[in-house]
Amino acid sequence: MKSFFYLQIIFVSIFIQCINQEVFGQNSIDNQIEYYTPYLKKLLSPPLPKPLPNISKDSENINNILLVKGLVEVKEHSFWNAFWTLKKSYTSAYKNYLNNEKDTANTLVVGIIATTLDVIPSDYHWIRNLLGFTPPIDSPEELIKKGKKSSDSFLRFEAYTAELLLNAFIYKNQDKVNNLAKIYAQFYAQYDVGKCVLAWSYFKNHEPELAYFYVSNMSNKSTNWFGYREYLSGSSAFYAQKNNLSKIHFYSYLNQYSSDYVKSIYYQLYLMSWFNTTDKNNLDALRKKIIDEGTLNLNVDKYAYTFAAKNTRNNKRIYHSRILFDGGQYEASIRTLIDIDSRNLNINDKLEYNYRFARSKHALKDTSLAIKYYLTVLELAGDKPKEYYPANSALNLGKLYESKGDMTNAEIYYNKAKSYPKHTYKNSIDSEAKRRLNSL
Repeated sequence: MKSFFYLQIIFVSIFIQCINQEVFGQNSIDNQIEYYTPYLKKLLSPPLPKPLPNISKDSENINNILLVKGLVEVKEHSFWNAFWTLKKSYTSAYKNYLNNEKDTANTLVVGIIATTLDVIPSDYHWIRNLLGFTPPIDSPEELIKKGKKSSDSFLRFEAYTAELLLNAFIYKNQDKVNNLAKIYAQFYAQYDVGKCVLAWSYFKNHEPELAYFYVSNMSNKSTNWFGYREYLSGSSAFYAQKNNLSKIHFYSYLNQYSSDYVKSIYYQLYLMSWFNTTDKNNLDALRKKIIDEGTLNLNVDKYAYTFAAKNTRNNKRIYHSRILFDGGQYEASIRTLIDIDSRNLNINDKLEYNYRFARSKHALKDTSLAIKYYLTVLELAGDKPKEYYPANSALNLGKLYESKGDMTNAEIYYNKAKSYPKHTYKNSIDSEAKRRLNSL
């Protein structure tokens, strides 16, 4: 789900608040690491069989600890248990918030849980509704912002972390994320947890070089809780076009783990080989690795598996333009497409060709051409396309029209985005379209 890392990392600041109410002194996060290592490992590493510590009902910070437990359950896809746990935390925190709106700790719990529930995939809304769990908060993100003004520096850390991750993983406003990350770095880049947050945020924001800078500057102690570190390092290097460096990190990860991100790693190794060689035997071996190795717990691994299992003949240049785009190299992505004669492409390649042009033009703020290419995707797609390109094109058209103040067309295209039948990213695209419709 698209909120996965927002959920994963946001708990850190809350748990820190639970274990220590002292002033946020130099290195205080690092000094407390033995307390929250079990939680960090659960959320930022491949699956571990070791259970979390039991939660005492008499705990002074029960609402915060329950929130942490709920986020662990979300990560482990135990959505039923997660909703029950989060409801307990939310109900109590909301009651305290109503009694005292200056209670920043409970205000933040309410804001974070309400925001999280707002982006849960629609497939799981029935659980939320069955439990009667519909938070009565109109703008939960505003509650998070309040925490930035708290006199408690732990709560400020929590609020700044939540705001950055919310914008990087949910709202996806690149310029805003960049500005928020710069401010965040001034306060928290000296901590490993802060570097972790910055690395994931920049990675999601199509800035892999900055992501690599922060993840590679984390201390060796962080490997005690950040099992995904070598994966993030390798992927950041891959999208920054540093293949040799990427391979070092990937093989280090594969030597330690065999579940999460393994398929994604072999997929990226496959792309490196495909873009640079014609060694069919090596490509076939890597494709087999994608299918046979690892697990299907994460969306990126599911995507890698689908890519390998279909064994379709993708257009290499169009696919390369996609990787360049994901790495934030928008001009290079366009240059890769320019010399392709789209008249000779099959229908699926034509769809992706126009979609890639639209995405890069959109990122470069060339609104007119972005709209033109997105509309071409919709014209070519028909009513029941198998790929996600038309749905995401419609979603992006909605965003562009909304930014131009044309709410009529924005509503039309948001509705169109969620009207397409099942595709790879239906849950996330539908959820975002619904959220944006509700905010018009």
